[in-house]
Amino acid sequence: MSEPFYRRIIADLRARIVSGEYPPGGKLPSTRDLVAFYRGQFSSTTLTHSTVRHAVSLLIETGELRGQQGLGVFVPDRPAD
Repeated sequence: MSEPFYRRIIADLRARIVSGEYPPGGKLPSTRDLVAFYRGQFSSTTLTHSTVRHAVSLLIETGELRGQQGLGVFVPDRPAD
């Protein structure tokens, strides 16, 4: 069995943050855009908005991302300790 989608998304988002694709202070694409991207990336039509939201929520809980109600999800200016 392969790794769950949410873990694959977390790993990919972390890599994109480290590479600077999503720089400090930068905003992530919308959930809708992330779903479309990862459905293509993983060749899956079963990937859901809930899965992407779960992955992003876990990254917010660890301080690797920052959510702002009504504005979106951002990479913090400083990395989490």
